[in-house]
Amino acid sequence: MESIDKRGIIRNKSTKDCQNSSSMLEIRIVEESPGATYYDFFIDGKYLPHLLQIGQRRDNWSFYGCDLDYFEVDRIRFPKYDRTKIIKNFVNVCLDKKRPFNQFGTERVVLYRCHCGCDYCGVISFSLKTDDEFVHWMDIRYETEGGFEDYEPEDDDEYDMRNLKTGDLKFCRAQYEYVFNEYLGKIASLK
Repeated sequence: MESIDKRGIIRNKSTKDCQNSSSMLEIRIVEESPGATYYDFFIDGKYLPHLLQIGQRRDNWSFYGCDLDYFEVDRIRFPKYDRTKIIKNFVNVCLDKKRPFNQFGTERVVLYRCHCGCDYCGVISFSLKTDDEFVHWMDIRYETEGGFEDYEPEDDDEYDMRNLKTGDLKFCRAQYEYVFNEYLGKIASLK
């Protein structure tokens, strides 16, 4: 018999080994304001931007943007903009239902981008690999249009992105999919 707890952990004999050998993914609210709800990833209870050593994402303009964030848009100036389409596309990429796309032409998933929304400013991205049991976020790193080595930090840069690399993250596919589907339910209730 299968059961799911409040963190999305699926409890049955066949998933026990999977969850013991992988990281626990969570998507939590990190900030709320009128018209906006900002979400982010937590890995084994730790805030992903801290694991990546980029500080507090909401305070770091270089990595301010994340496609998990939900916010209202000026409907007069942008009548056709639908934030939920961007969110659903990102979730489908993370669930390996759509191919990833970024402006650099690499098939890497963009986690965080500049506050201006432009990938050309540089992004933090990863390669996605899935199989029947696991989801892998591989080679998480800073990417620019010049590749991975084309980065010269400014004198006042707080973070030197040349050394950013956490290694790979591995998630139990059942728990991972549950978390993203639960997140989509929360977004649907915000509309």
